[in-house]
Amino acid sequence: MRMFSICLTLLAVALSAPASAQDAPPSGPAPTAAAAPSITLETLTPGTGATPGDNDVVLVNYRGTLGDGTMFDEAQRTILPVGRLIPGFTQGLKQMRVGGSYRLTIPTELGYGPAGAGPIPGNSTLVFTVDLLDAGPPERARAMAGLPSVEVQAIVPGTGRVPTAEELVLVNYTGRLPDGTVFDSGQSAIFFVNQLVPGFTQGLLQMRSGGRYRLFIPADLAYGAQGAGPIPPNSDLVFEVELIATNRLAEIAGMMRRAAAEANTAP
Repeated sequence: MRMFSICLTLLAVALSAPASAQDAPPSGPAPTAAAAPSITLETLTPGTGATPGDNDVVLVNYRGTLGDGTMFDEAQRTILPVGRLIPGFTQGLKQMRVGGSYRLTIPTELGYGPAGAGPIPGNSTLVFTVDLLDAGPPERARAMAGLPSVEVQAIVPGTGRVPTAEELVLVNYTGRLPDGTVFDSGQSAIFFVNQLVPGFTQGLLQMRSGGRYRLFIPADLAYGAQGAGPIPPNSDLVFEVELIATNRLAEIAGMMRRAAAEANTAP
C-alpha cells in the first residue's frame, strides 16, 4: 500500500508542476527556408529575336566549362530540344533571345548533381557561353541546320481533315526515283502514318484528305545510305499521293466494304 501511495503522490506533483523549459513554446523568429538554387544569366550581346519555349528546338553554338575553366564540351551550329536538356540549360534558353550571346552559370542542383556525367565531376557548377542562332518548332530543325526538308506540292488541294501521326490513311500512290523510274505503287493502300519512312510521315501530316499531292523526300529522310530493294543508296524520292481518307481502321474498312458493295451492284 505504501508504494501505491508514493506513486499517487509523485503523479500529483508531476501534474501540478510548471512546464519545463523544454516543454515551453519556442521563442524568437522561425528559421527561414533555404533559397532554391537558381541559374545566373549574363548578356554578352543582346538578342532581338524570339525567346524559345519548352516545345521548341534551338540552333546554338556553345562551350561548356567547369568552375575552374576546364572545358568539357563544345559544339557549333547544333540543334538542341529546349525541354529535354538539364534543367539549368532549359531555364537559361527560355530567358535568351535569338541573335544574342550569353554566359550561363548553372549550379550543380540544376546540372548533373552529385553523380556528375562523363568528364563532369559530381557536384560541379557549370558555365556555358551560348550563341542563340535560331529557335522554332521541331519541324523547322532541318531548315535551321541547312539540311534539305520534305516538300509537299498540292496538285489538287484537299478539303478534308489533316491526319494525325496515330491514325491510318487510305491512299493511292506512285513512288519514283529522281530520274523518273517507278520503284513502287499502290491503290487503296492502308498505312499507319507513324510507321512509314520519316519523310513520308512528315508529308502526310501536311496533306488534307480528298487531295492529290507531289511529295519530295530527301534521302536521309527515306532509306538513306542503305537503300532498299530497287531504291539505290542515298536516293531522293518523289511520290504522287492521293489521300482518300484518314481515319481509324474500322471506319476505313467500312468505307471499303461499302465501295465494294456499290461496285458489285453496278449495272
